[in-house]
Amino acid sequence: MFDWKRNKIEGILAASLYEPLTESEQRLLNTAIASDPALRAEYEAMRRMTEAIPRVPVHSIPNIVPFVRERLETPAKRRPAFRIAHAAAAMLLITGMGVGAWYVSGPNPVPLVRQTQSAGNSGTLMAQALAEANTLIEKKEFPAAYETLRKALSRQPSDELAGEAQWLAADMAYDLKRYPDALAGYTALLGSYRDTLEGSERKTEAIHRHLLLDEAKDLQFASIYAYDAALRDRTDTFTALESVIASYQGQKQYEVCDQAAADLVQLAVADAGSSADSPVAMVTAYAMARERCTSPVAAALLDLKAGDVFRDDLSDYPQAELHYQRAAENPVLAGRAHDALQHLAKLKQ
Repeated sequence: MFDWKRNKIEGILAASLYEPLTESEQRLLNTAIASDPALRAEYEAMRRMTEAIPRVPVHSIPNIVPFVRERLETPAKRRPAFRIAHAAAAMLLITGMGVGAWYVSGPNPVPLVRQTQSAGNSGTLMAQALAEANTLIEKKEFPAAYETLRKALSRQPSDELAGEAQWLAADMAYDLKRYPDALAGYTALLGSYRDTLEGSERKTEAIHRHLLLDEAKDLQFASIYAYDAALRDRTDTFTALESVIASYQGQKQYEVCDQAAADLVQLAVADAGSSADSPVAMVTAYAMARERCTSPVAAALLDLKAGDVFRDDLSDYPQAELHYQRAAENPVLAGRAHDALQHLAKLKQ
């Protein structure tokens, strides 16, 4: 069952880093931190990160409230490591952009979005829509914020701020799990508004999400919905993610299966109290995750991904070949493994 009380406390924790809390919220947070060492350590780590951000005034109009994108329905045992990792990535992005940020929590968190850079557009329909969306987001009325942006984009698709609105709308549709809308949004972003992506560290993520959604559309996004359900499984998340891989790898849902494999590795790392912050540590983590696998397909996929690290990051071609050959023994992964072996052979020439 989803732990809404814990979820609320974590939302208050994130919000406390950037805005004053109400008296009742502060009291609830103080009590939770005092009784939970893990939560206290998480709070202190996030506080150190936020204090390191340079405070540069924002002069753009409007200021869309950015969010640390982290799904609150992620299994509890994964939350601390994943939240701090996501927060750290967000901190680096914000610092590089030289802007302040506000964090707001909710059941459908919205991703961190680029700050708009134009300062003279407060009178346009799109600027007004962005400002209205900003207000709705602060109230945690995410569906209404999304509809506001969608309508504005349909009316003024060529507005100077349309690219910013399209990016935010696509991200919101994705996190609201409106996957057909999200696919249409990212398709428009990568097409009509591609210039908005240039120079952004989130360009890769937008492209990845488009690939994921485009791959899943023929199955009516069933693979992504199954992945979402696996992340919500509180009894055995590891096995649930294995099931996603076993069910959809053979249907060529490579993006979602690769993401599930990455989650298996993170679960193994978190449970072992270790890390995967270097290529050597990563292949060790793949081995740890593989040992826990009960699904042959999931185990083979982990072999394949470990082979990629040996090949691309460590230049250890013998180990890469060993892992690819082991992956090729599974008929579901045989095609991808043979392709990897052929690529490896070219590198060895």
